[in-house]
Amino acid sequence: MIPVLIGFSGFFSASETVITGASRAQLHNEEKKHDTRATAVRILQEKFGPTLSSILIANQLINQSVAAVATWLAIELWGESVLPVTAFLFSLLVIIYAEILPKLVVIQNPTQYALTFAHVLTVICKLLRPVTHFLEATARFSLRLIGLKIRFVESSPISDDELRGAIDLHAAGGIEEERERLMLRSILDLHEVTVGQIMVHRKKLEMIEVSQNAEDMIIKILDCPYSRIPLWKENRENILGVLHVKTLFRALQEVKAEASTVDPISLAAPPWFVPESTTLSDQLQAFRMRHEHFALVVDEYGTLMGAITLEDILEEIVGEIVDEYDVAATGISVQSDQSIIVEGAVLIRDLNRRFDWDLPEEEVSTIAGLVMHKVRKIPAVGQKCIFPEFTIEVLKHQHNRISLLRISLQESQKDTHEY
Repeated sequence: MIPVLIGFSGFFSASETVITGASRAQLHNEEKKHDTRATAVRILQEKFGPTLSSILIANQLINQSVAAVATWLAIELWGESVLPVTAFLFSLLVIIYAEILPKLVVIQNPTQYALTFAHVLTVICKLLRPVTHFLEATARFSLRLIGLKIRFVESSPISDDELRGAIDLHAAGGIEEERERLMLRSILDLHEVTVGQIMVHRKKLEMIEVSQNAEDMIIKILDCPYSRIPLWKENRENILGVLHVKTLFRALQEVKAEASTVDPISLAAPPWFVPESTTLSDQLQAFRMRHEHFALVVDEYGTLMGAITLEDILEEIVGEIVDEYDVAATGISVQSDQSIIVEGAVLIRDLNRRFDWDLPEEEVSTIAGLVMHKVRKIPAVGQKCIFPEFTIEVLKHQHNRISLLRISLQESQKDTHEY
């Protein structure tokens, strides 16, 4: 009798562990395969309060039964004088074989055991529902007497922090897992990063001035390594349109390459302006809805700040995408002493992604901007800016702009970073 009761107690102890420890993501995948056990576990987790109460009530009833039977047997066999020793021994048996051992077994794979226990637990919870409701109501009433109100909250969806933690654990396998981790974390970051943080700055933007003759314009357009080129007149803020090189090729083909008869301005599409505060998630959806790949970025005053492309957003997820026509990335040079020489216009986000750093990028987007934001002025050549893990030294100025810097790790950090 006692071994059977201890076995039931162990089942309920294990059930408490598997319901709390079962992976909702794995259960979701099993439920998509039409596994009714996964549906049952999901329902039990969603009604976690009543489920846990039912398990605890059943477990307590079993444990009380074990104590009662053990006491009766001890009195029948040895008399009342051995009750203290008997109570201690049976309590030890319950702790080891009904509490610790079952939990150690199921914790290795709680999801699989949850699927195994699912239908049995569902029946038990339904049978104990009246008792559970009565005891819960009594407990709530008692708490209300002392001024406390409490209610069971259904299990909440998986939070971003849980997802990020799971992704970090996923990276433990090797280089491929690390790449997957970076991609998955980048997807989660899409609703936090703005287009202003990753855009091509206006100083690096390839644009064509339309006041020159058509032949000169076409030559410059064909020499440009990009497929979409903004056209401007009088000043670079006055964007007339965006010319797709493929559209120009079609026009040249129609006129048998007579460039003088082609008007690039008439071939340009209207410019599309987006605020620099737009998140990458929203901008990605906008690209999909408009079936466009290129947008010009403006600040709150309508001033042109740069450009954003669909490829820029995809690179935030999968990393650098380089083809035979891309201009090689410049501005970052790793030195033999582990320091890094960077141009001032290099994006902080690019440095963080490449070297797995954590430089602050909330206030500014470029490394030069970070230094100026830190010191609240234009620093002199040779001036150093100290961060917890880094020292950034200004190497060169160009007018009032920081053009070159050196980033050095603090001595305590050098052994933990590899480039």
